[in-house]
Amino acid sequence: CKAVVQGDAVGSLVDLLLHSTHRMVHHQACAAVANIGRMGVQNLRAIIEAGGPAALIKVLTPDDCPVETAVHAIRALGMLESNEAKFEIMNSGGLRLIIRYVSYKSTELKKVCAIALRNLAELNDDSHQLVMAKDGALVSLVALLRETHMEILRDATKAITILTGKMESNRIAFLEQDGHLEIIRHLSTTDDELLVQVLSVIGNLGTLIEGDLDGSETIV
Repeated sequence: CKAVVQGDAVGSLVDLLLHSTHRMVHHQACAAVANIGRMGVQNLRAIIEAGGPAALIKVLTPDDCPVETAVHAIRALGMLESNEAKFEIMNSGGLRLIIRYVSYKSTELKKVCAIALRNLAELNDDSHQLVMAKDGALVSLVALLRETHMEILRDATKAITILTGKMESNRIAFLEQDGHLEIIRHLSTTDDELLVQVLSVIGNLGTLIEGDLDGSETIV
């Protein structure tokens, strides 16, 4: 894939995403960008420098964007782990688009949305985390806790752990969405990775809850 990057294929793909109006072109270009991104940090940097985040967001914006194309585009966005890329995604409306796609029925789409939300949450910036909660990320993450696919649950719970870790307002917002009731259901999981995150969320919420977390607790 190094040769692909050196040949400026990434720039050409981004141009297609920005200027083509053909749906199949968008679909194939998003898939190609996601595949190139999987091959390492150098390729991810090339995607960012070529304007990839803005191009992917442009493809996702129309209400009639095909689900398969959205999966590839959001998968690519979820790979961009640099702070620079995360800020660009947030400032360009990417978060709200990802949140919109969480409501779609496709399990594959929910999987990549959970990864993307977790990736954005990992930007350790208080104002950024407040914006995520204000724009509806916690509402969407609570919805993802109702899924049964383990990958979705792991990524969603990890994002919640981060978003409720420092910000009391985010913890309160999560409780107000009855997120604690969804989290408690997963205490019986046999997946160790998920259980660790579930316990972390409960620990984050502990200072705000009176009672035994049995559904009758009150918010302090």
